[in-house]
Amino acid sequence: MTNISQQDYNKLLASVYDRLVGDEIVELLGIEDNTGIISSRYLIDEKQVNILAYLSRYFPTRIVENKLFTFVGINRDAFIDKITELVNRHFLCKSALKDGTTCYSVTAECYDAFAHGAEFGMPPFGDCLNELKTAKDESFMSVSWMKRFYDSFDLPENQRFKDAYQILEVQKLDETTQSAFWILVSFFIKRFTNNFAFTGDGMVPDGNYGDAVTIKLGMGNLVKAGLAISMPIEPLEDSHETERYVLAPKVVKVMFHGCDELARYDEISKVTNVILAKDIVEKKLFFSEESQAEVDNLRKILSVDGFKRAESILKRQHRNPAIQSLFWGPPGTGKTEVIKQIARETGRDLLIFDAAKVTASAWGAAEKNYRALFLGYNYLAALCTKAPILLLNECDQLLAKRLTTMERAIDRCENTVSNIILQGFEDMSGILLATTNLATNLDSAFDRRFLFKTELTKPDAKARKCIWQSLVPELSESETKTLAERFEMTGGQISNVVAKRDLAELYYEGDRGLEYIIELCKTEIKEPTKGPSSRKVGF
Repeated sequence: MTNISQQDYNKLLASVYDRLVGDEIVELLGIEDNTGIISSRYLIDEKQVNILAYLSRYFPTRIVENKLFTFVGINRDAFIDKITELVNRHFLCKSALKDGTTCYSVTAECYDAFAHGAEFGMPPFGDCLNELKTAKDESFMSVSWMKRFYDSFDLPENQRFKDAYQILEVQKLDETTQSAFWILVSFFIKRFTNNFAFTGDGMVPDGNYGDAVTIKLGMGNLVKAGLAISMPIEPLEDSHETERYVLAPKVVKVMFHGCDELARYDEISKVTNVILAKDIVEKKLFFSEESQAEVDNLRKILSVDGFKRAESILKRQHRNPAIQSLFWGPPGTGKTEVIKQIARETGRDLLIFDAAKVTASAWGAAEKNYRALFLGYNYLAALCTKAPILLLNECDQLLAKRLTTMERAIDRCENTVSNIILQGFEDMSGILLATTNLATNLDSAFDRRFLFKTELTKPDAKARKCIWQSLVPELSESETKTLAERFEMTGGQISNVVAKRDLAELYYEGDRGLEYIIELCKTEIKEPTKGPSSRKVGF
């Protein structure tokens, strides 16, 4: 970055005016692009520089609005917006002639400040977060912008940014790398998981940040410092991009933890189904004593206080602060439902992996989506006051054993995806819960990464009795005992029976008591009926 302080900006503006009216171009102080220097210094655009050049040339004369408008050469609405901003920032003063004609001139304070290269007309940032949301792309490579940005760290409301700046040791980076850092922070705030990318010709495809080569060098330095991640371009992916960079989740944790308003569920919903904790309906679940004890232990760990302590313990063991747990057992034992209830009880939103959203038809896109899945989740875990739960439902196919021989391209693709998921397990923070009916099908590399493995067996008679009492409270003690002891059903099967029994009021006018429920149970578990008088139930 060029040092542009202490310059006579009135002389620079004079050279801009000469260039605009077609006089010989003045190369003052060895600087050719004087418009760009003034724009960068005072955070104004090219047309506003042209306005200042015209008015400073004739200072202190007042220039009528129409003459100035014709000189600038833009539509009137844009002209009014630009000149109004200059008036509000005290670069210009607005007045009127006797006939009411509007005139403008440079203020004496501005003219004097320009002559001495003094700071003038700079609006205070106040809130660094809002500044990063609204700053123009080209501002990040400006010395004056960076100086004002760092000066604003002394304001009480920006203490968090000052602390993060010091904790992450951003001050030890060179100026170009610091600019690249704030570009990525701004990109994260505005676009969440979207990558900051470069094209084959070295240009940044989206935005006007300046010299792409310089920015790319800064991005590389950030990767070395652990503050950014270089995202790969898949070999068969249809993309003109050559390099991609995103902010490291640890930076998000330091700078924005607790800023739940920055969480972008619209982005993560592209690869997951989102269920908010407040939308989960309460449901009582009953398990065998052994399974219930394991569920209760996990519930304690995932409570707000429990998870904080768990993170601290795992960090002391030099492990990633992530709780990864597997629920396995036969269908209908409540694996998915218990995770929903834990999410509801702990106030954690639930992100359910959706293979249909992640798997894409374009070659290379699936791999990109899987990386985005874990990146997006890690961002949310770093941001949110309560880390959400990532659920891999029926994960046996997703985490299946990897192939040892790869004769087909699709086999290589599947193994690549498995390796991406494995790396995602390794690098993630937060909470990942998975369910499966077929635990023996899991790849051993995934299996050993689950810190907890909870088997949900079919409920015993005691648990079945509790389920019947919960779902059909009008049954007597002896009736629920009869159903529990006679039919070895899962919670899911009992729930189906109760649903059919309740719906029967729409078409069946007889008694829907114990005998009717018994017949429904026989149908549900396909127990053979006896005798010609056995009645058909259900649909």
